[in-house]
Amino acid sequence: MRQILLITAILIIHYSLIISHCNAQWSTTPDTAIYLGQGDPVGLIKDGKGGAYLGYYSGDLVVNRVDKFGYLQWNPPISAVKQSVPPYWQYEGSIASGDDGSIFAATTEVLPVTQFDWEERVWVNKLDSTGTKLWGNNGVRVSLDNLDNRIPRIISDQNGGCYVTYKQGTSIYIQHFDSLGTRLFGNSSLQLNTIPSNTSTDLDLIKTSDGCIVLTGLGYSRIDSSGLVWFTNVPSGSQFGLGVIGATSDGNDGVVSLGQGYEPSTNQLQAICTRIDSSGNFVWNNGYTILDSILLAGGGEIETWKKIQRTFENEFLNYWTFVFLDTITNTLTYNFNIRNVNNVGNTIGNTYAPLSNPSEKTALTISKSNNDLNIFVWGDTSGGYVQKLDLLGTQLWGSNGAKITNNFGVAEVVSDSRGGAILFWQEGGSTGKIWLQQISRHGNLGEVLNGYGDLNEDGVVDTLDSQIILNSVVGTDTLTQNQFEVGDVDGDGKVKVNDASLILQKVKGLIKEFPIHKLEE
Repeated sequence: MRQILLITAILIIHYSLIISHCNAQWSTTPDTAIYLGQGDPVGLIKDGKGGAYLGYYSGDLVVNRVDKFGYLQWNPPISAVKQSVPPYWQYEGSIASGDDGSIFAATTEVLPVTQFDWEERVWVNKLDSTGTKLWGNNGVRVSLDNLDNRIPRIISDQNGGCYVTYKQGTSIYIQHFDSLGTRLFGNSSLQLNTIPSNTSTDLDLIKTSDGCIVLTGLGYSRIDSSGLVWFTNVPSGSQFGLGVIGATSDGNDGVVSLGQGYEPSTNQLQAICTRIDSSGNFVWNNGYTILDSILLAGGGEIETWKKIQRTFENEFLNYWTFVFLDTITNTLTYNFNIRNVNNVGNTIGNTYAPLSNPSEKTALTISKSNNDLNIFVWGDTSGGYVQKLDLLGTQLWGSNGAKITNNFGVAEVVSDSRGGAILFWQEGGSTGKIWLQQISRHGNLGEVLNGYGDLNEDGVVDTLDSQIILNSVVGTDTLTQNQFEVGDVDGDGKVKVNDASLILQKVKGLIKEFPIHKLEE
């Protein structure tokens, strides 16, 4: 009888696992990506386990988690904050990592007051790795003022809480929550600065050792747990106007940002880069470095999709797209560019383009797969594609990259923590369909490779992996190509004693992640 019960229990568990895993798994072909339904993507972030958290609007802001094998963990997806009952609705949200396997989510809720008037309120919640809401079913409001709060952006405070910056009217505010969801900057938040109504409302947050730096179109504000430390306006002048359009940490509690300028004497649009130190001082040249420029015959701008990244060598890789009108054909031309700048503001090498025939393609994003490699994403009329680039622009997945889907649109991409990437996008056109896909560090769809440090491919990083490296150092064993790829955990391009030491430190819990993951997105 016991034997029968045991067998029955095993069958039930086995059947349950099959059921839980039958809804999704990474696809190995471009035409069978994971379909999530209809919605608007909000964000994609690493979950610390080789998978990712994703947020999107399906009515309300919902979140889900996909593991490294492509299995969705929460069915149905979880409403991240309060559920809005019509005529209330939500938009302009964001998600962010909690640094401990948790996730923060924020949304703007719209409350119609009259036919022509409404209020907007920002709600925030924290969820753990199981999807449990930690700040109540509805979450918490950033401010109790019944005014228009919108466009929230979040970053962890590295102590279980978070900072949330948002726009209220033409002013920028910030709130600090502790790990329990308590408002630390009062019920009205902290006002940072006021911006003209016609200024871009893009906001960004850069983490520092004791807080964050908030970026808007006109300035930088450094925040710590006590409030505002300093505010610095962007450089101004008749020959320079900076709209902050991308930023990253300088590695020393400062910030490096990518923006655009204009030179009226030559009618040139400029891509520019500037660095602000931890005290709010501009430290490069005349305040900024010109990366490249184009002549404007019929008007132009720098496109929405742009990025700046700090490299393992503490240099800064800038990616942007010049968009300008071809006065002969009267059509828009897209000019994609990448250029590196060192930590004192000098450009390195020449500007290079990651794509040929750019007029036929739309660049979408670029993201790190590890410290020295990038995943570049673009689309054209035939579908969506990805390419792996090193810091010199070398194409590592052939001249055409890898096709990931036949229908492509707005995309989010994040490292899979194994040298590849997870992608999340909305199909082009009016369908609103959203999809998930994964690509390995070898450029193969749906290929789940072993992670960094796992040299014997047993799914666990332990002392055996460290010993394999030591054996190779003394010459008793020779590493395979795959072992070399995952053994270089410090990201220096070699597999040495230091890599073995780092693996032991990870096993003992002395470090949370390997250096090669430090700058991943």
